[in-house]
Amino acid sequence: MRTSHYSIAGLMGTVLIAMLGLTTLRHLTETRAEMAILVTCGVFTLAIVGAVYGGKTERIWWLVFALCGWVSEVAAVAHVNPP
Repeated sequence: MRTSHYSIAGLMGTVLIAMLGLTTLRHLTETRAEMAILVTCGVFTLAIVGAVYGGKTERIWWLVFALCGWVSEVAAVAHVNPP
């Protein structure tokens, strides 16, 4: 069985990104909300690139990530702005 090894710097970066995201949600303005949506859409778009150019196992992971992300984003926008 293969074990995963994480560096302290990588974990600290993950905590920093989570902290910034949660701070943005805590003190939400219209501009920050639009920036959060823009970053989210950018991450999901990069996931599509990862699905196209990744290896076999990475391709499946990125494809599922992009698919679930885009579906949840569309559902959230549809919930906020009903037709």
